[in-house]
Amino acid sequence: MGVQYSARPKPERVPPRRRRPKRSVWRKIVWPLVKVSVIVALVLFVVGKVTRPFRLYSREYRETKQIALQLDALRKENAALERQIKYLKTAEGSAQAARKLGWVKPGEITLVLPDSNSKDQRK
Repeated sequence: MGVQYSARPKPERVPPRRRRPKRSVWRKIVWPLVKVSVIVALVLFVVGKVTRPFRLYSREYRETKQIALQLDALRKENAALERQIKYLKTAEGSAQAARKLGWVKPGEITLVLPDSNSKDQRK
């Protein structure tokens, strides 16, 4: 008998490698920039939403502090006016207020002195 020849196995057919098409400018540059821009915008939006209560609290705190200072100043002014009212209700206080308005007691002589800041006196 002779040598038997077997059929040679057929090599598997490998599909040819396809060349990758060139990437367009859109895919190389524009699309990544759009992605980054959207991500940055979302991050800024979230940060803005998260920090808003803290900014509001800070503003409210400053306004409250300022109003408290105004209230304190008004209370001091009110106390000074109350003291002045008490003084003006006394005989001495009412006499002094009357003298400031130019009133004199009967029998007193009134002297009118020129102001030291008068222009006539400087010339």
